[in-house]
Amino acid sequence: MENFTFWKSWNTNHKVLLLFCSLLPLVALAFMLLAYLVGDSWFYTWEIIPVLDDMFIPAEAFTDHYYQYKTEVYNYLVEQRFVPTIMNLSSWVTYGYLLLCAGAVAIFLSLITTFKRVWFYLGLGAVMLLFAFSGFEVLELVGEGNSGKMIILLCMMGVAIPAYLIFSFYTNLSIIQRTLIFVGVIVGMGLLVFNLSPLSNNAIALSLVGYGSKVYIAITVVFVAAIAIEPVSFLLFINSGRGNTEASRGSIGKFIIPSLLYLALTVVIYLRQRGVLEYSFGGIDLYVLLIVSSILGFWGFKRRFEPKNDIQNFQYTLLYIVLMTIGLSTVAYGIITDNDSLIDTLGWFMSAIFMCFGASMFVYILYNFYELFMNYQNVYKVMFRPTRMFVFHIWAFAVIAVGAMELQRSVLHWNQAVSGYYNYLGDTYFEQEKLELAKKFYTEAKERNYENRRSNFSLAKVAEKQVEWDDAFKCYEDVSNGGPSLHAYASKAHIYAEKGNYFQAMFTLKDALKLFPENPQLLNNYALLLKDGSMDESAINVLNYSLEKASDHEYDWVQSNNILVQYIRTGNYEKAAGIIKKYPNENFGFLANKLMLGNILNQQVESPSPFDGEIRISQERIAYLVNYCLNARNIGDTATIAGIEKWLNTSVTRYIGEELLYLLAISKERELNFSEAEPIIADMADGMSMLNYHYSNLLGLWYLKQREYKRAQKFFELSIRADRPKALYNLALVNTILNEPNATHLWTQVKSSGGAQAIEQANTFIKLINLEKDEQVGTLDADELFTYLTFVNPDDIEKHYDKGIETEYKGYFQELMVRFLLKNNRLSEAGKMLETIEDNNSETFHLLNAMYYTKIGLPDKALNVLTNNEHSLATDIDWHYHVVMAQRINGDFGPALENVDFFLKKYPHHEGAILEKTNLLNETDKVSEAYEFLVPYVQENPNSPELTKAYILQSLLMNYESFATEGLNDLKELVSLQEYEQFSEVYKKQYAEMEKKAASEEW
Repeated sequence: MENFTFWKSWNTNHKVLLLFCSLLPLVALAFMLLAYLVGDSWFYTWEIIPVLDDMFIPAEAFTDHYYQYKTEVYNYLVEQRFVPTIMNLSSWVTYGYLLLCAGAVAIFLSLITTFKRVWFYLGLGAVMLLFAFSGFEVLELVGEGNSGKMIILLCMMGVAIPAYLIFSFYTNLSIIQRTLIFVGVIVGMGLLVFNLSPLSNNAIALSLVGYGSKVYIAITVVFVAAIAIEPVSFLLFINSGRGNTEASRGSIGKFIIPSLLYLALTVVIYLRQRGVLEYSFGGIDLYVLLIVSSILGFWGFKRRFEPKNDIQNFQYTLLYIVLMTIGLSTVAYGIITDNDSLIDTLGWFMSAIFMCFGASMFVYILYNFYELFMNYQNVYKVMFRPTRMFVFHIWAFAVIAVGAMELQRSVLHWNQAVSGYYNYLGDTYFEQEKLELAKKFYTEAKERNYENRRSNFSLAKVAEKQVEWDDAFKCYEDVSNGGPSLHAYASKAHIYAEKGNYFQAMFTLKDALKLFPENPQLLNNYALLLKDGSMDESAINVLNYSLEKASDHEYDWVQSNNILVQYIRTGNYEKAAGIIKKYPNENFGFLANKLMLGNILNQQVESPSPFDGEIRISQERIAYLVNYCLNARNIGDTATIAGIEKWLNTSVTRYIGEELLYLLAISKERELNFSEAEPIIADMADGMSMLNYHYSNLLGLWYLKQREYKRAQKFFELSIRADRPKALYNLALVNTILNEPNATHLWTQVKSSGGAQAIEQANTFIKLINLEKDEQVGTLDADELFTYLTFVNPDDIEKHYDKGIETEYKGYFQELMVRFLLKNNRLSEAGKMLETIEDNNSETFHLLNAMYYTKIGLPDKALNVLTNNEHSLATDIDWHYHVVMAQRINGDFGPALENVDFFLKKYPHHEGAILEKTNLLNETDKVSEAYEFLVPYVQENPNSPELTKAYILQSLLMNYESFATEGLNDLKELVSLQEYEQFSEVYKKQYAEMEKKAASEEW
């Protein structure tokens, strides 16, 4: 192939600029090849949706009233399924297309400044038209109102003024200088737009591309018309003779036969676009023809123009570069974004243009140069020197032919083009989360082209975001009307699953697998449905088969992770460990499952911190965060605490604030200290999530552990709003301890919602609560008697002690009896009872002994017992509380205050500790400080009789008689008449002492 005839005579500026400008069409060509080879597979992708399966892992156990409680906390298993999605277009695709078009516009602006006046103004008008359609008004650059029009005007002025100045006054500027100026202008405008607009960069790019597509589509049609004659021209070139003899030169037959074959190809392509044929002409389709013709268009300048007019040749070359860049990249962008309405329209126009222009070129050559062919002359050299039909006739005849065919097609292609344009606008608003606007444009696009899957998929995604499952399902049905769609089937199955229609989801996936057998993503989803149907073995088999079929290994980690989940769920921990070793990966979901296995087996698992890097909320990361914090080695880890606090100080708190507070609590101490989470969860009482209900149940257990029964009652009441059997059982137990009248009703509810063991225990409690005669108590067996004396009526221990110590619960009955005697100040009897206890080295015995020594006024002995013996978490509260009490009675006020403050940090609502600190402050003559300390607790827990009594007496010490009187009225509602009368005697005695002091001279 010879060099361009005009290249040798060009100056250096022209050559350099052409070389650099040629990069744009080459990139556009690569973009087109990528779109042709990859298609829309980057657009319709499989989104990986995590599904959290919660599992309870025991955190600790504690005993209250001799009843064992097991505190369980959530761990998460993370399954993963594939769900088709749209709008997953990589941002670089839109940015790349926008940059290609911007570069082409900059070259075009520099080019038109070299044209004659009329062509300069026409070219400038085309650029102004592009700005007019660029949709600046939706970018909110400088507020509302007419700002969009003002920005358009400023952009037009920013381009028009330098173009006019160069065209009219600075004509001596080189072509490179002109191009650099306009590149700078375009870059400046881009920076202005992207900096002023409050929208995201993606939204701005999509808007400029979408609204500007009107002009780009028109340029694409012009470009295709410009290259439609190239294949015939190339056939003429290869037919041209190069030898000196007639045998070695071209002939009319050698031109006509390949030309007719090419024209037959264009007819086949056109009929395929019309839907008349499905035949492929040797695998060559419209896009192959477009790519080849684009390349031939560059080559076609070799002989097209007169070598004497170098400037004109250069102008045409740059113009072709502009057209090729915009044309190829526009078609490629339409393919990659699967804008099928637009691609159908462009496809029809391109096929019709190639057919009509090719035929016109064929007639033009034969009509003008028939004689030269017959004389074996080289027609290619004089191809654009006609003798009868001029070149513009090709365009005229071809345009008339295409127009006639378009009229025959009525307004179909117009509607398709508008539909494609509206799809782009829908994308713009979808990116901005303006779902109603996006829905409006997608709906309009669908109405103009009902079966275009682009609009249907987009509308389905909008409906899913708005949780309108029926609308989404209808859109996926409409997609299927245009032919089987893997993505539509998978989406319909997903919607069925979300709505709880298990069997419909299963049947849909089975139908999909008939059409798309061995698809690994569909098999994965099918396996998860089998799991939901409790067919665990089948699920594992299908997952293994799916893993085999994921041959490209792009998503094989999803199937391997789901196999890991199945093994953990079914208790096959050894096989689960094998999966972790065989398929290690750093996905948060996989790591969460790895930690889950460690938590189940009580093993410390080394794993990266979830707090490193940018905070991004996802289901997998939340699961990983929870499992990480619950793993044994992280409890009390200061780095974990700092990480959670960092998250709490960000905007993500509104998504998982309650989970984070819970994690913070369990990370700060070995025990479940929920004091920081309590106010948050209490405020969330209305409209709480299932997780919040679970945390309320845990809070109830926490206060139950502190014997704060009223507080525990409050949180169990919150938790049973979700009908949690555990919370219902706990509430029934607490109400039984508090002797609430509705306890029997709650146990009846436990019977209807619990398992076999809960039903048996509920029957026992209903029986025990409803006992009316002592004779009936005497008929109880050992278990029932122990339960009755522990929960229902502890003060009845004296009547049934003799029977109790004959049972297997002898030690527990002895402890109950000692506590009863100490409570009623029968100290000598309590001392004798302690001597009869056989297990005199247990922590329970030591605690009872210390309580006895404190009661009889030997606090130093009590402290000696408490400090020289070990205790467990089970007795932690009582142990520390009695240390404080013994120190106070012993007069060790400083250590007592330090210990009680430490104790209240750990157990902030322990009534005994609150009362002890009040007593300590009073005994150190800090009466007003004691009052100020006590009041907030009374206000926070007005249902506590003990706190109310302390407040009444403290008010008397402060000489607040009216407050004390109000407190007495409140107390009357909280206690029995007998208890109220007993306290009244104490009140009258202290009141008399207060009056005596007031009358004395010392006061």
